[in-house]
Amino acid sequence: MSLRNRRLGIRVPVEVFVTEIVEDRPYRALTANVSEHGVYLNRLDGAPARRDIAIELRLPGGGEPIWARGKICHDAVDPFFRGAGVKFTAMARRDARRLRDWCVERRRRHLGELLAAIRGAAA
Repeated sequence: MSLRNRRLGIRVPVEVFVTEIVEDRPYRALTANVSEHGVYLNRLDGAPARRDIAIELRLPGGGEPIWARGKICHDAVDPFFRGAGVKFTAMARRDARRLRDWCVERRRRHLGELLAAIRGAAA
C-alpha cells in the first residue's frame, strides 16, 4: 500500500443519500463511493465539521439501513459541497457482513461487464 493511498478496500462508485448524525442532529449527504472500510460523502455546507460521526446508509436494492460510526480522515471543499472521506470505526457484525457482501457483488458485476466489453471488442 502506498503512502498516498491509505484506503484498505476498493471503493465501489454509488450515489445514495445517507443520514449523517453529528451531535445528535441529522444532516443529509450524498455518497460518491463506498467500501467495507469507509465511504466518501458529499456533505452540504451546513453540516458541522466534526471528526466523529454516525451514518445511516441504505444500500441500493432495499433492505434495512446500515448504521456505522466513522471518523472523517479527509476533507475537501468545493463551491457546492464539502467532501469527506470517512473511515468506519464501528458497525454491527450483521451490517458489516451485508456491506461486504454488497461491495463484493458490485465488484463482481462490474468485472463481468468489463470482460463482456473486452470480449465484444475482440470479436
